[in-house]
Amino acid sequence: MTGQKAFVFDVNRCTGCAACQIACAIENRVDPGINWRGVYTFNPRHIPGIPSFHHSIACNHCLDPPCMKHCPALAYSKDPLSGAVTIDADSCIGCKYCSWVCPYDAPRFNRKSGTMEKCTFCTHRLEEGLEPACVALCPTGALELGDHDPAGGPAVPGFARTEIGPAIRFVSPRKWKGAAAPEDGVYRPAAAVPGGRINLRSEWTLMAFGLVAAMLVGRYAAALVKPSPGWWAASAWAPGALLDPLLLLLPGVGAMVLSTLHLGRRSRAWRAVLNWRWSWLSREVLLFTAFLAAGTTSLVTGPTGPAGFAGWLAAVLGFAALFAMDNVYRVTRAPCLRLHSGQVLATGFLFAGLFSANGGFFAAVAAAKTFLYLWRKYNMYSERRAARPWLTRARVLIGLAAPLVMWWKGGGQWYPAILACVVAGELIDRAEFYLELDAPSPARQMDADLAAMFPQQEGQS
Repeated sequence: MTGQKAFVFDVNRCTGCAACQIACAIENRVDPGINWRGVYTFNPRHIPGIPSFHHSIACNHCLDPPCMKHCPALAYSKDPLSGAVTIDADSCIGCKYCSWVCPYDAPRFNRKSGTMEKCTFCTHRLEEGLEPACVALCPTGALELGDHDPAGGPAVPGFARTEIGPAIRFVSPRKWKGAAAPEDGVYRPAAAVPGGRINLRSEWTLMAFGLVAAMLVGRYAAALVKPSPGWWAASAWAPGALLDPLLLLLPGVGAMVLSTLHLGRRSRAWRAVLNWRWSWLSREVLLFTAFLAAGTTSLVTGPTGPAGFAGWLAAVLGFAALFAMDNVYRVTRAPCLRLHSGQVLATGFLFAGLFSANGGFFAAVAAAKTFLYLWRKYNMYSERRAARPWLTRARVLIGLAAPLVMWWKGGGQWYPAILACVVAGELIDRAEFYLELDAPSPARQMDADLAAMFPQQEGQS
């Protein structure tokens, strides 16, 4: 077969029997508990006036696949003959980043192998002139194989329309099924919608890495300027104290090593820098490594700390690394990432103001972060999402209000307490960042589209 192939899916014929899913697992010997293809139900409670049907979705072998574009290890490739997007298991580092950027939740992590895997379009069958197993064994003919249509076919509820050119064409639903509406007439998310693919439990090492990186960049930048006199300076982390090169290098290297613990294949961690042209994850690693190298060199060669062009270059590299860290998560398209108080670039500036004893700059950044934090919480309350009120109070009182009051009242006298409160507050905010972070998926897209179609949703509680 030559040319970009595509799945053709008729929602009117699909019964949700999952034969395609089973056929895929048997043909490709997929480990138990992992499904390369999923069957999702739209309107599972059969709300009257809204269609009820199924989607069978696997990897859509997109024309511009984000998994291949953003994979830091260059483990993905696209077959020029069939258009199939495949993973080289020997190159994959198991960072799961491809699953974050895929709107269709196609790449799946195999804990046994420590690598990602997904639908291969059954390229071994295509080479023999056969159809993919899911197509060949669909009992109703709902799933077929055809040529890709650049027009994309009709829009179907529950399937995300993106600019990446998914190689799938839908036949629009004709039948409108209805049963009993919810007893109180209020829309609620379906219980089948799974939890986020990105969460604090699995990514706590990345949270720690980001926070340590922001502190190191802020501390280094503060060493470039002279702090106000009279500040408490009994510690190397206090304003005015010389920054020892080892206090920059060792925590930085330690944080990078800690961040590799979330990889499935830590021995291949070096491959994370290969896709520097497109992957923000590769850029993050390269820029932070360059910051550590330049900053340590500047501290070693400078008798009184960093200065001159080399010192400022290291600071620029540090803040560029924080910017790259924030962009790593923006590709997930999570709405909360447009401007989040827990993003590490702002945190780096906050620590720069704290460590340089620049009260005006510190207060300005703290005020901006407070506004962003409270505005986000207001939106969460308005949308009836879990806003975690106890963490909100702790973050605002301990991490923002208390440091500003202590700074205003005592200045350097309260510096250790100010530093402790700021670190605690930023830890809470960064933890909430991961709690709120999520990547799109077919199940969530279906639930969102169903909520938009529900006629009595507005004004209900």
